[in-house]
Amino acid sequence: MIEYLRFRQPSLSIRISLFVLLIGFVLSHSQFLDRPNPLRPIIIHDIRVEGNQSVDASLIRSTLSFKIGQEYAPTVLEQRARESIKLLNNLKLFSDVAIYRSPVDTAEGEDFIIRVKELPTLAKIELKGNKKIKEDDIREAIDLLDGQVYSPTSIKRNEEKILDLYREKGYLLASIEVEEKEEEATAKKIIEFNIKEGKKVRVKHIRFKGNERLSDKKLKKQMETKEKRWWRSGEYKEDEFRASLDSIQAFYKDQGYLDAAVPSQKISYSEDKKTLNIDIDVSEGSRYYFGHAKFLNNTILDDKALQNQVLLDSGDVFNYTKYNATKQNIQSSYLEEGHLHMRVDDQKNYRDSIVDVTFDVAEGGISHIQKVMIRGNTKTKDKVVRREIHLFPGDVFRLSLLQRSARDIMQLNYFDNVNPNFEPAQTSDPNDVNLVMEVKEKTAGTGTFSAGVAYSARDRLVGTLGLQIPNFLGNGQRADMNVEYGANRQYYSLGFTEPWFMDTPTLLGGSIFYQLFNDPTGDSQKDYYKYGFSGSLGRRLTWPDDYFRVNSRYNLTVNRGYGNSNPDFLILGEGLESSLHFTIVRDDKDLPIFPTQGSRHTAQYSIVGGFLGGDFAYNEYQLKTEWWFPLFKKLVLEVEVEGGLIDGDNIQSFALYQMGGAWGYQGKLRGYSGGYTGRDRIGRSFFSSVAELSYPIVQNTFYLLGFFDAGNVFGRYKLRENIAHDAAISPWEEVDLSTLKRDFGFGFRLVVPMVGILGFDFGWPLDPDEGSGGIDKKVVGGLNINFVIEPPF
Repeated sequence: MIEYLRFRQPSLSIRISLFVLLIGFVLSHSQFLDRPNPLRPIIIHDIRVEGNQSVDASLIRSTLSFKIGQEYAPTVLEQRARESIKLLNNLKLFSDVAIYRSPVDTAEGEDFIIRVKELPTLAKIELKGNKKIKEDDIREAIDLLDGQVYSPTSIKRNEEKILDLYREKGYLLASIEVEEKEEEATAKKIIEFNIKEGKKVRVKHIRFKGNERLSDKKLKKQMETKEKRWWRSGEYKEDEFRASLDSIQAFYKDQGYLDAAVPSQKISYSEDKKTLNIDIDVSEGSRYYFGHAKFLNNTILDDKALQNQVLLDSGDVFNYTKYNATKQNIQSSYLEEGHLHMRVDDQKNYRDSIVDVTFDVAEGGISHIQKVMIRGNTKTKDKVVRREIHLFPGDVFRLSLLQRSARDIMQLNYFDNVNPNFEPAQTSDPNDVNLVMEVKEKTAGTGTFSAGVAYSARDRLVGTLGLQIPNFLGNGQRADMNVEYGANRQYYSLGFTEPWFMDTPTLLGGSIFYQLFNDPTGDSQKDYYKYGFSGSLGRRLTWPDDYFRVNSRYNLTVNRGYGNSNPDFLILGEGLESSLHFTIVRDDKDLPIFPTQGSRHTAQYSIVGGFLGGDFAYNEYQLKTEWWFPLFKKLVLEVEVEGGLIDGDNIQSFALYQMGGAWGYQGKLRGYSGGYTGRDRIGRSFFSSVAELSYPIVQNTFYLLGFFDAGNVFGRYKLRENIAHDAAISPWEEVDLSTLKRDFGFGFRLVVPMVGILGFDFGWPLDPDEGSGGIDKKVVGGLNINFVIEPPF
């Protein structure tokens, strides 16, 4: 803008001179920030903003490097103006920014005008043509939002993000056309991504070049990317392919080829672009062997102790995985002695094909625990977590105790994750630390609530209501309530358990229940009901080791209704039951649900009647062992063996064994009808064995299973025979493992928050099922489907 001057009419020569001066003055003052008198400071009287529509003027003024009311030298003000333009452009809100001086020059100072041109904003983002990938997944991958400032570079960047998402899913031929429109009312931009997904590209051939020592077959086994076959899709995913190249290189190193590399790869498409071929160049290099290990600066642990941690023997092929595990073992040995800040530096020395290794150990000082802190427990009280921690203030740090603490906290099943961490302690010893246990509460909570309706020919329509709270009020206590109500069946129970009575590892609990079975024929004399209570007392043990615990339970139950009550007979249907049960458990599995390694062993002895009184008199023995073995990747093998035997004179009919199905009876026989095996026999013993493979499709959420079961209930007498107890043979004589029934099948498990673990098992029998009267059918049956619902704790 131009400042105007007033002057009188002079002579021609003077007028010409003044005109030249005026032209120079106008030109100098019409430039960006008119050049003022360099000797006169400029006071900012006002700053006006023009051209802004959606951007607030106050934001623009606050971004400037000069402020209203401030005084600046002209040269300083010109520099501040340039800085302001740069700052405004950095906001990425404007396509053009200019700063002008107003022609008004008052005694209060000068006015300035900030003229901006805003970038258009996005009215909305539209996605079209996406059928294979959900719109929510695409919108999660991009960073465009309605109302955001439009930028061509951001549109292009997000177009690539969408294409990357399709490539990850195997749609390598996906393409996108971007169409830009304007809303007539607001002139805002509408961006439309028109997606042409194409078909997934399959891998036809994977070929290697340069692999003279390791075959194509061995290398292909290391790859996640696979060739298309009739039993697999052969999808190509970029991230899996890159991981496969790393796996090939790692496999070579485990075979002693330490210099192996994968320098180049080539991907070529078929003419119809439905399949692709992958050519991989391999540089194998020489094969190396392990020589010997040498240790430097180790004073706490001698050479012999450290040599025991070396997993490679002299002359072995240099296996890089074992080598890294050796370094980890050395570190773990020092961590077990409290040297938390130790460091191991390794150096390889080559003698032709022999590799000698020197481990230089910086041992550091001994770390003591000063404080133990719990973080992340929003529902569970500190003491519930703290009592599972095996490290205390003042203790020397031990790696094994830290690992055990994390494992025991996870066994509570209140948390999704446990992450031990350390912070420097405020002490004079720089080695001392504070232990921080960071836990993540289960997002859906730990309790389960269930309600539903079930129907069967015997019980008719039955409504169910259940509530299990394993972490009651955050105290680690357990409360249970169950109700079943129907025309022919009713059941009510209420229980409470305190696992740390008086803040000691002592379990104390109790429950009451009432159960009624109405005879479906309407004969009230055949109705059966039972009610009673139980009390539990248990304790964690420290011997033989601290994975053991012992529990005891006393039951007093009244059984009334249709059934034999004559004490001369082996099986009684009604009477007073007074029983005492002892259980010892050793449990060192790594996770409370879906374990990946470890074991659980249970032995139970029950005495019913005898010195306890009551109408029943027998002893029961049960053993169960479970083992979990990690195989490869995330595949886990579970082996389960279980058996039981009842021996006595007067056995309660409800205590007899039955098998079949996946849940609710002894053992597992998923290829056979639930409860049919042993249903019509006096089953006083049983045996069950299970081999089960599990694989997590989504960790802690969805699992696939494959299984093989074998088992049977042993009993020669029919249930409806009134066998005198003194005429019955010993139950040990009835055990015959050659009569085991077998099945195989597959299934799945789904963890549903607030409900439990749901699933289906599909089993096929390999032997005839048991029919009416306890006699096996002559023909092997077909598919048996089992619905499974388990509590998640």
